[in-house]
Amino acid sequence: MSNTDQVLRKSYKSRDDVQVGKFTVAILDTSNEGQFAMSASANAGPIAGVATESLIPDATQDYSGGKYIIPSGAAWPVGSIPSSINGKAVSFAVAPSIIRVIAGASIAIGQRVNIKATTVINSVNVMGSVKAVSETSGNVYEVGEALRAATNPGDVIRVRLTQVLRPASNPAV
Repeated sequence: MSNTDQVLRKSYKSRDDVQVGKFTVAILDTSNEGQFAMSASANAGPIAGVATESLIPDATQDYSGGKYIIPSGAAWPVGSIPSSINGKAVSFAVAPSIIRVIAGASIAIGQRVNIKATTVINSVNVMGSVKAVSETSGNVYEVGEALRAATNPGDVIRVRLTQVLRPASNPAV
């Protein structure tokens, strides 16, 4: 398996003044065409894609000591430069792509993944991480299929994006 991402990109504008971490999953704002939002809810959708860049205050780092430290989805800090990111464009990987994502829990190779509720990763609250699909009823907003395993929250793994809405009872869609 290659260690490179294969990405089809699409840009969306930020609906809210929130930080967006690279490799986190965002949802479409269904009320405003061309906009995205970060969600604190598990199995949220429809999926906009996976952020291929971070939208964070100047002089802020994505990683420290190899650990993910962006509070993705957190309110934009007061007094930051720039002062607001509302309406700024972010590039997202969309299906069909192979892209890295932030795991919110342990995930096995081949498991289908979707958005996890807000997760504490390295002492930081993170929206947009993924978990193995665990829903047994209703519909699932599937992000994709894990191509690498994750052992801990905060691990960066590759997934094959599918971005589908499917019944929980039919994982083979």
